[in-house]
Amino acid sequence: MKSKKSSKSKATLLASVFGSNWFFGFIVLFFIFQTVWLALSGIYPMLFDEEYHLGIIDIYSRQISPFIHVQPPEAAFHGDITRYGSYLFHYIMSVPYSIIQFFTHDLQTTVIAMRFVCISFIISGLFIFRAFLLRSGLTKSLTHLAIGFFTLIPLVPFASSQISYDSLAFLLIALIFYLALRSVENSKRQVIWIILLMSVSSLASLIKFTILPIAFANVLFVAIILWRKYNTKIYKELL
Repeated sequence: MKSKKSSKSKATLLASVFGSNWFFGFIVLFFIFQTVWLALSGIYPMLFDEEYHLGIIDIYSRQISPFIHVQPPEAAFHGDITRYGSYLFHYIMSVPYSIIQFFTHDLQTTVIAMRFVCISFIISGLFIFRAFLLRSGLTKSLTHLAIGFFTLIPLVPFASSQISYDSLAFLLIALIFYLALRSVENSKRQVIWIILLMSVSSLASLIKFTILPIAFANVLFVAIILWRKYNTKIYKELL
């Protein structure tokens, strides 16, 4: 009996430790330490496409429009960017890039600062994934452990510390999952959540086209749940 009680008390203690906000804060801080260290120490370019992304960002920083109608001669290395569908990341990142260029034109400083922006996307995505997992019914301890194990995968901090559209894609995928969950909940703002889900899904597909199947699966999930709830009265209920 004593051994059972002691094992239960140990399990309760571990659950309280892993489920604490302090433990999640430690996970985030340790992940920030890893990614910042790699961003500062990594020789540019690190990933095979880091130079590719920064080059296109530089081209977008010279114009206001998100559309490139004429291929610049220096863009030959990047392929035909006038027909490239996943352009929104480069257009968005051209804003912080232009701000950085206003203060310095040093390549190393620019690369490190842009890497920090991408790291902030990943960190924000971790918080949104935490909110999604908790709202889906997972306990705090399991949620924190799942996120903790994810951040400990060697490739994750390495890829997160580079200039890549995967960082913003990670953030938007987390947001799509969260919005899909909120869209099927009974609330007065249900239609707003659905509109946000459709809007974010549409914009996310312009960040990276491989998000399309993820967005489609989430929208299909929402459509099935709502149809089962309201059946043929779905339009009237949402209106």
